[in-house]
Amino acid sequence: MNYIRISALVAIAAALAALSFGPTYYLSIVIIICYYLLLAVGWNIIAGYTGLPSFAQVAFASLAGYVSALSIGFTHFPVFFGILLGIGIAVGTAIALGYGSVKLTGTYFALATIAFSEGFRQFLYADVSLSGGGAGYFTIPLIPNGSTFDNYYLFVGVAAAGVYLSYRLAKSKLGLLMRSVGSDEQTAAMVGVNVSRVRLYAFVISALYAAVGGLLYVHYSLVLFPDHGSLTEMATVVVIVLFGGLGSVLGPVVGAFSIILAKEYIVSVVGPYDVLVFGIIIIVMMRFARAGVIGSIESFVASRRKRALDVGAGVDEGESTTEGKGVLVN
Repeated sequence: MNYIRISALVAIAAALAALSFGPTYYLSIVIIICYYLLLAVGWNIIAGYTGLPSFAQVAFASLAGYVSALSIGFTHFPVFFGILLGIGIAVGTAIALGYGSVKLTGTYFALATIAFSEGFRQFLYADVSLSGGGAGYFTIPLIPNGSTFDNYYLFVGVAAAGVYLSYRLAKSKLGLLMRSVGSDEQTAAMVGVNVSRVRLYAFVISALYAAVGGLLYVHYSLVLFPDHGSLTEMATVVVIVLFGGLGSVLGPVVGAFSIILAKEYIVSVVGPYDVLVFGIIIIVMMRFARAGVIGSIESFVASRRKRALDVGAGVDEGESTTEGKGVLVN
């Protein structure tokens, strides 16, 4: 279905180019979309490829952001030092957490990541002297005196690179190993695949995506709160991937644009009832299109193509039978 993917990418690129000439409000919405897109692409790698339901994605984003902001605040080093340190700590934490948890089954792995996510969030609330608690912690921008347009191009560029790298990963040997583990881990293990190692690679890569997204957003919004790593935020990431299409490269892209724009519109229309309306929409979507938008489109196109091939085969068979009868008569 390459033409579907190419058409979708062209449409998204054209929309982003048009938005760059629009009001700054729309640019800020796209920035938020790109933030969730990076988190969703990372979660799609661990959950969509290997089948592990991780709930630590937003926790890694929050961890990287706090490490960067705190290191800059205490040492007064340049912002790029904080970013590198944030990525390093997030990846190191993912290696430590993943090494002990990737051998667990789906439910227990999910519980382990939930415990880590909520434990870190509660720690941020408790240690007010370090993190600022619920009052938040302020930091400095990545681009000094940068405008909304500057941040817009930065977020779009990084998000586009993230999607492209996920596409390359899906086509690589490691990506194929991840999908084999997600499809049938026992069969993969029988043919010599190190299941735990492949899962650990996927977990660390997903954490890297989360760290990059979290760092960009923190140094754009200039303030951090413990609830940036809450399970409510994690639910948004999960819904984005499920809506767009779990396991597909373009699923997070379609999901991020659709879900975030829908949330903005629903909030403007129904106000405090946005969660209820949003939940109903997702339930309907999961009831009638469980494969997500991309999966449903690809299934529809594949069924139409199969039907066309079956009709063509039937015509050819009929012509062959007629020719055969003509030979017998002669």
